[in-house]
Amino acid sequence: MKTITFLFCLTALLACNKNMKEESKNSKLVWADNVWSTLPLEKDTVWEGTDFTNASNTFDREKLVSSITNAVLAGKLKAYSDFPNKALSVKEVQNILVKWDSTATSEDPNNPGVFISAPIKMEIDSWSIPYIKFNEKIELDTLTYTLSKKTSYITLFNYKRTEKGETVGIKKLFDVQFNE
Repeated sequence: MKTITFLFCLTALLACNKNMKEESKNSKLVWADNVWSTLPLEKDTVWEGTDFTNASNTFDREKLVSSITNAVLAGKLKAYSDFPNKALSVKEVQNILVKWDSTATSEDPNNPGVFISAPIKMEIDSWSIPYIKFNEKIELDTLTYTLSKKTSYITLFNYKRTEKGETVGIKKLFDVQFNE
C-alpha cells in the first residue's frame, strides 16, 4: 500500500511540475518589442537640476562608455553603422573614435613666419558622449508579475562640431549589439 501511495504522489508531483513548466514558458506577455529609452549623460533643458544629478549619480560615466568601446575594440561586441545592416570592423571603429586633423598648421619655431603642418589628434572619450540610446524589449511575466527589459542594441552619440569647434548638434557614432 505504501508503494502505491508513493508512486501516486510521485506521479502527481511530476505532472504538476510539467504543467508549471509549460505555464511558465507561456507566461511572458510582451509589452513592447522595440522601444527606445535614452540615458542622458549631460544636463539639458528637459531635466531639472536635481533630477539629473540624482540620475547621473547612479552610474559611472567613464566605466559605462569605456567598457562598451573596449569590448568593441577587443572584438567581443559588434559595432554597426546602421544596425543590423552594416557591420563595422575594429579598424573602422578605431577611426571613428580617434581622428587626425591634418589641415592644422602651426608656426615653425625654428623659422618664424613659416607655417608647417601640425596634425591634431581628436579622441572621443566618455565626456564627448552626451547620451546613449537603448533599444529594448519589455516583457511581463504573468506568473511572478516581474517586469524584465532586454537590450538588443545601443547607440552612442557624439557632438557635431564646426571647423571652429562650435557645437551645432548631435550625431550618431555607431550602434553596438548586445544579447545576440
